[in-house]
Amino acid sequence: MTLGDEQSRLFRLFVLTLDGVPVAINLLAVRSHCVDLIMNTYDAAYARLSPGTVLIEQQGAAAHAWQVDQIGPDRG
Repeated sequence: MTLGDEQSRLFRLFVLTLDGVPVAINLLAVRSHCVDLIMNTYDAAYARLSPGTVLIEQQGAAAHAWQVDQIGPDRG
């Protein structure tokens, strides 16, 4: 989806699997300076393993590699 140079977004889907089975999924919108979490979900059967937290840690590392300034809503 492209909304102009300042608003260009790239969507990234992060999927955490265990033995080939998805246990957590997060969808991110990535802009040149900001990453927004659009959607997240996990399999409640694996809740005690905190799969969402594992994905968030991976996304933080990815955002650093993408050299974005902010994770979360763009405040202007």
